[in-house]
Amino acid sequence: MTSSPSSQEPTSLGVHLVGSAPFPSTSTAFREHALGLPSRLKRIPDGETGERHYFTAFQAGKFSAAPEVLVDFTDNQDSQRKDFTVEEVKAAVEKLEAKGGIETGYDVAANESYSVFRKLKEEGVIPKDVKFQVGIPSVASTIGPMINHAFQPALEPLYEASLFRALQNIQAAIPHDQLSIQLDLAVDMGFWEGQYLTPWFAQGEGANATSLPTFLAPLTDITPTLMEKGLEVYPGVVQCDDEKGTRERIAAVTRACPGLKFGVATECGWGRTPEEQIGGIMKLLTRLSSEVET
Repeated sequence: MTSSPSSQEPTSLGVHLVGSAPFPSTSTAFREHALGLPSRLKRIPDGETGERHYFTAFQAGKFSAAPEVLVDFTDNQDSQRKDFTVEEVKAAVEKLEAKGGIETGYDVAANESYSVFRKLKEEGVIPKDVKFQVGIPSVASTIGPMINHAFQPALEPLYEASLFRALQNIQAAIPHDQLSIQLDLAVDMGFWEGQYLTPWFAQGEGANATSLPTFLAPLTDITPTLMEKGLEVYPGVVQCDDEKGTRERIAAVTRACPGLKFGVATECGWGRTPEEQIGGIMKLLTRLSSEVET
């Protein structure tokens, strides 16, 4: 006999934070995360505050030396398709290269946030075994929505090199035993599956009723490998003011992946979530997870 969603036990692991949060500063984000999720975090992000609050949107400014490559960005829309000659594409790349390439700024932000992280850890605000989590987006997460299609093939390797350079700088500046790196693949799976921005119709009964078993099927297939390798899984099952639905989603993961130890997360960051909802989300995350082992 299986337990009902309402009697769902806390998950075996703690909480994973995707990254962004609607707080006014890095220090506030660290403090709110640490206090709001007591003994639930193995790694803690800086909230991606300031210009980073809208994921990669701020990266458009990094192409200012060649503004012609940019689209008029519209949220959740494919990038525009305008015609440019081979010469125009080459000229744009040369302008960016003349500026020394593209500086993403992710390394600068990470190093500044690490200074705050280290100070708060010394003060005991952040537990001593918690690592500093840095999110690095994929090339597609910036090039896809921000760059006109005509320029994408030429700019992808240039932008990839800039991300690797930022990552190397982060790894050189921050002690590895204090650092956790997250790769943000926000749009990539849509490209892999050939479903990027494919029209769809919402189902009135919600995802729990019909699509969740299909969605979890790949996870079911690799559960033995996940368990063998001791990998941690944090499904994005928690939604604000929806404890019943969250418990149902946790129960669905338990049924689909018997024996798998997993924690909980939200399906995305909180950068555009109203700040007044964050406390409720963290309480729900805490209630439905377990304390982490340190």
